[in-house]
Amino acid sequence: MISIAIAARFSECNIESIDTKLHTYAHSGDVKGLREVLLSTSSAKSGSNGNLINKRNHLGCTALRLAATCGHADCVDILLSHGAKTDIADIKGQTPLFVSVKNGHIKCVETLLRHGANPEGDDDVVYSPLYIAAMNGYNEILQLLIKYGADLSQRRIRVDRSFRNDPLQIAIAYHHYNCCKTLLCAGYDANAVVSMYTMYHVADKHKCDVKFLKLLYEFGVHFFTRDQKGKYPWELEPFETKDSAICSKYLISIKENSRSLLSACRLTIRKSMRDIKRMNQLCLPVYLLDYLNYKHL
Repeated sequence: MISIAIAARFSECNIESIDTKLHTYAHSGDVKGLREVLLSTSSAKSGSNGNLINKRNHLGCTALRLAATCGHADCVDILLSHGAKTDIADIKGQTPLFVSVKNGHIKCVETLLRHGANPEGDDDVVYSPLYIAAMNGYNEILQLLIKYGADLSQRRIRVDRSFRNDPLQIAIAYHHYNCCKTLLCAGYDANAVVSMYTMYHVADKHKCDVKFLKLLYEFGVHFFTRDQKGKYPWELEPFETKDSAICSKYLISIKENSRSLLSACRLTIRKSMRDIKRMNQLCLPVYLLDYLNYKHL
């Protein structure tokens, strides 16, 4: 069944329309053709053809959306420089930035963000660009989204959904260690959402190796929490991999041993920082700043 949000978008599209030359050139990456159309239409931004550059086809795609999908960074740049709007979504709610992230087109992502694209994408879409980048293991894109203000607080309300939409959880599920570290280093709070399981349970479920457990522990992720079956992380059944015994041993060691004072101090300092990005402004020796920023992991 088509959602109300998507159905509403159809009303903004001309079902009988065909792609303009602008759409065709943007989709194929024809820079020369794109320039010619834009230069020959002096009223691309105003007058009778005022909506030309932002015209949507029968699927709600603008020329910018098509260029971004295919990774044609030069075309994206040209369209933006001629006044293309950054955040016009298609009938599925996919913005140019969203499809750039989904397809791993880092140059397009950077160009769009630099021109003011919303790093959150469209609220009518279940998944945020941040979630998609984490799921696909696109760590550089993840860093760009965070740099340009992607929401790490998990408080943004998106379209109604019956499941948890957590970038860290999906990064763990797909074993993207660097993405997990990037999120946590940037200040992503894995303890912000109350749940019937911890990220340790997620890591165990998806048979992650011990480095994921160590990462979660070092960032102070809640450990003493039962899952839906009433089991703590160290009580879970070992999975059948060569790293299973190592993981079980590590979880038990967390239960039986106190956190080091050094680690506890780091967590306290980071928690007291309202803006993690300002960490490097602290008047501390480089080796201490590196420790606070988890450079050793």
